[in-house]
Amino acid sequence: MSNAKPQVVNKKGINPIWFFPVAAVSIGIWLLYTNLMARGSYITINFRNADGIIPGKTTIIYKGTIVGRVKDTELNENLTSVAVHVEMNPRMREYLSKDTKFWLVSPTVNLSGISGLSTIISGKFINMHPAKGKFIRRFDALNETPRSLRKDGIYIKLNADKLGPISIGSPIYYNKIQVGEVTGYDLDMERDGVDITVFIEDRYQNLIHSTSRFYNVSGISVDASLAGVKVRTESLASLVRGGISFVNFESDDETILKENFEKSYKLYSSYEETIPGKEISIEFPLGSAVSKIKTPIKFRSIIIGYVTGSKVDRNKSTLTVQANIKKEFEKVVVKGAQFWEVKPKISLSGIESLDALTGNYIAVDISRSRYRKSKETDRFKALKQAPLKEVHNKYGQRLSLYSDRRNSLAKGQGVYYRGIQVGVITDVRLNTRAKNVIADIFVNSPYHRLLKEETKFWNVSGVDVEFGLFSGAKISTQSLETLLSGGVEFATPEKFSQRKKDYFRIHKKADKDWLEWKPIIEL
Repeated sequence: MSNAKPQVVNKKGINPIWFFPVAAVSIGIWLLYTNLMARGSYITINFRNADGIIPGKTTIIYKGTIVGRVKDTELNENLTSVAVHVEMNPRMREYLSKDTKFWLVSPTVNLSGISGLSTIISGKFINMHPAKGKFIRRFDALNETPRSLRKDGIYIKLNADKLGPISIGSPIYYNKIQVGEVTGYDLDMERDGVDITVFIEDRYQNLIHSTSRFYNVSGISVDASLAGVKVRTESLASLVRGGISFVNFESDDETILKENFEKSYKLYSSYEETIPGKEISIEFPLGSAVSKIKTPIKFRSIIIGYVTGSKVDRNKSTLTVQANIKKEFEKVVVKGAQFWEVKPKISLSGIESLDALTGNYIAVDISRSRYRKSKETDRFKALKQAPLKEVHNKYGQRLSLYSDRRNSLAKGQGVYYRGIQVGVITDVRLNTRAKNVIADIFVNSPYHRLLKEETKFWNVSGVDVEFGLFSGAKISTQSLETLLSGGVEFATPEKFSQRKKDYFRIHKKADKDWLEWKPIIEL
């Protein structure tokens, strides 16, 4: 028998039997990790109400792609809002920060178009605007689609006195082409007005200059005149939802805006107000019908500006209107320019100021001497009535007539010779001792040569009626013009001498002999 002993050998390394439990643990960890990653990030979004939000169906959409889904909804403790629990795609985790925005998209139909059309078939969904940052789990949804998140354009601010028909989504036009939209508005407490936020698409950004002028195009603009009626509206959408347009006039400074809110602009109420020119103020007597915005200002029948605003001072019984005069007519509105209200006057003799039938306007005129001097001023006081154009005749003659009573004489009535108007009554007043009524007249050149020392004046206003017991009634009058408008007439005899006096008496009626005078006087 052999006495050999067994030999024990120690082997180094890991026993293969441990491979199986290690593999099982690794597979379990990996499965757990992938399961957690697949489950995504759970967040809560608070809405005012959950109308149209269905757990398991309503999705979270970003750029048309589903990035999350609603899992559950519940009322918050105070019952004022609804907590919507959402499972988000794990890839969106780093974009769920405090600046991330969520809002509910619903179909909206109006005359400017249809938004959220896809929701008609698929139902409402939640849209989002991601923002990279520190991950958070709770969000407050916006009440409406945000319009201040776009990066493909520029934002500007408009200052208006009141909002009017402008609303969020109202279109912005340039040459009747939509280039942007209104994205928001808010009260300006310091200025007591409204601030309107506007977005302009990047492809039209170069149209916004530092000198651009914006104006309201909401509703319909009607311009009625004897030439016809013009109805103007920018578009059907602006008619219903309001709209804004802008224009660029030639300027030395045409800087293009590059940054958001780089400049604020005034929102004018009409295109006429945007026309660059001279700003002036005109003081009228209280009761003048020229305070309406867009009331035209005319210089010899040419529209040179418009009324842009007005202010009443009841203590002074005045109406002060602000107006804008076109740049090319600035030299017309200098010191010495005369303004007055023009309104239609209908009488038996006809219609005066026919062009004012569609609305009163402001007329302006200036003498040649004042025009040449061109002394600048921006404040004017309007005349109570139109100036007498005949007084502008440089070579005419001024005279004063007197009588015991005024009768029917009035400023603006004519001065006649043989039924032809040759002058005008410029004023009717009492003399310094209140003894007589004085009528100041102006006779145009060359008719002033008809005035001689022996010239006789008489009143031609109204009708002269004589009654006789046997001869009956005799009615005499001058021309229809003098019958309706009144005035004075004069005659000069065949034998005359050069005039020395400047005062003549007004007789009640003409002698028969005066009407027969036919002097030969070279004009």
